[in-house]
Amino acid sequence: MKREELVLQLEREKYTEIMERYHFSESDLPMLEMVGNYLLQEIKPEMFYECAAMVYVVVSLGESVDKLQNRYTEEGNLLEAYMVECISMELLTQAYERTGEIIYRDTGKWLSGFDFLGEKYPLSLMEDIFEVLQPEGICFNHAYMLTPKKTVVFVSQLQKERKNSMCYICSQCSNYNCINRLNESTKNVNRNMTYGYQRIFGKKER
Repeated sequence: MKREELVLQLEREKYTEIMERYHFSESDLPMLEMVGNYLLQEIKPEMFYECAAMVYVVVSLGESVDKLQNRYTEEGNLLEAYMVECISMELLTQAYERTGEIIYRDTGKWLSGFDFLGEKYPLSLMEDIFEVLQPEGICFNHAYMLTPKKTVVFVSQLQKERKNSMCYICSQCSNYNCINRLNESTKNVNRNMTYGYQRIFGKKER
């Protein structure tokens, strides 16, 4: 098992992309940057991995995301809580890219893709993966829900050629109800929001 801390960052133009993608208003940009900068100071992103016949990987942003989002929610600051959600998803996408680079550094080969458990491989494989990787500070319950929440488990294989881009995770995911999924048209990005987040943008469904 190997463990690696991940260095993540968000340039100013990335905040503009987040603002447009998740339909924030321009007036929200200063707060979005403030929440993002604070989040970047607090999180401790890391990956645990093992490269053998199959590549096992656990990537997590750590518990600080959950704590900050819970605090905003308890205080009734739903907009800030939703910002944490959107920013952390962007950071996870960046973490996937870092994962591929680190594994290439170690093996001289690239990941063939990202096979998330519950799709090609059963969720029960998580038990074997955790037995091998033993990711400190990360756990799952009887339904295989991960804690911290911004944690993902996937398997892959190694190949010589690098894909044009490894960061379009949504195109490989079958969870079409995920509120963070990037649809072909981002006009519908709010359609799967929870009730609380719908209230933020006046998107309450009847």
